[in-house]
Amino acid sequence: MSTLSTDPQSVAARERRHRISDRLKILQSMVPGGAKLDTVSMLDEAISYVKFLKAQIWFHHNMLL
Repeated sequence: MSTLSTDPQSVAARERRHRISDRLKILQSMVPGGAKLDTVSMLDEAISYVKFLKAQIWFHHNMLL
Protein backbone atom coordinates (compact mmCIF):
# COMPACT_ATOMS: atom_id res chain seq x y z
CA MET A 1 0.00 0.00 0.00
CA SER A 2 1.44 3.38 -0.96
CA THR A 3 0.63 6.62 0.78
CA LEU A 4 0.64 10.06 -0.74
CA SER A 5 3.60 12.21 0.14
CA THR A 6 2.94 15.25 2.29
CA ASP A 7 6.11 16.97 1.10
CA PRO A 8 5.05 20.48 -0.03
CA GLN A 9 6.70 20.08 -3.44
CA SER A 10 4.99 16.74 -3.98
CA VAL A 11 1.63 18.16 -2.93
CA ALA A 12 2.06 21.16 -5.24
CA ALA A 13 3.07 18.90 -8.16
CA ARG A 14 0.09 16.60 -7.53
CA GLU A 15 -2.31 19.58 -7.44
CA ARG A 16 -0.75 20.98 -10.64
CA ARG A 17 -1.18 17.62 -12.42
CA HIS A 18 -4.78 17.46 -11.21
CA ARG A 19 -5.52 20.97 -12.54
CA ILE A 20 -3.91 20.12 -15.88
CA SER A 21 -5.94 16.92 -16.11
CA ASP A 22 -9.16 18.80 -15.32
CA ARG A 23 -8.43 21.46 -17.96
CA LEU A 24 -7.60 18.81 -20.56
CA LYS A 25 -10.93 17.08 -19.90
CA ILE A 26 -12.75 20.38 -20.40
CA LEU A 27 -10.83 21.01 -23.63
CA GLN A 28 -11.56 17.48 -24.84
CA SER A 29 -15.26 18.11 -24.40
CA MET A 30 -15.04 21.32 -26.45
CA VAL A 31 -13.05 19.94 -29.39
CA PRO A 32 -15.09 17.94 -31.91
CA GLY A 33 -14.00 14.30 -31.55
CA GLY A 34 -11.57 15.25 -28.78
CA ALA A 35 -12.67 12.54 -26.38
CA LYS A 36 -11.60 9.86 -28.86
CA LEU A 37 -8.03 11.13 -29.19
CA ASP A 38 -4.85 10.82 -27.18
CA THR A 39 -3.68 14.02 -25.47
CA VAL A 40 -1.19 15.16 -28.12
CA SER A 41 -3.62 14.54 -31.00
CA MET A 42 -6.39 16.28 -29.09
CA LEU A 43 -4.15 19.33 -28.52
CA ASP A 44 -3.34 19.38 -32.26
CA GLU A 45 -7.06 19.23 -33.03
CA ALA A 46 -7.74 22.00 -30.50
CA ILE A 47 -5.21 24.25 -32.25
CA SER A 48 -6.79 23.54 -35.63
CA TYR A 49 -10.27 24.12 -34.22
CA VAL A 50 -9.31 27.46 -32.65
CA LYS A 51 -7.77 28.55 -35.96
CA PHE A 52 -10.98 27.52 -37.75
CA LEU A 53 -13.11 29.46 -35.27
CA LYS A 54 -10.85 32.50 -35.61
CA ALA A 55 -11.25 32.36 -39.41
CA GLN A 56 -15.03 32.09 -39.02
CA ILE A 57 -15.10 35.16 -36.79
CA TRP A 58 -12.93 37.09 -39.25
CA PHE A 59 -15.19 36.04 -42.16
CA HIS A 60 -18.43 36.99 -40.39
CA HIS A 61 -16.96 40.24 -39.13
CA ASN A 62 -15.94 41.23 -42.66
CA MET A 63 -19.34 40.22 -44.09
CA LEU A 64 -20.96 42.76 -41.77
CA LEU A 65 -18.76 45.65 -42.92
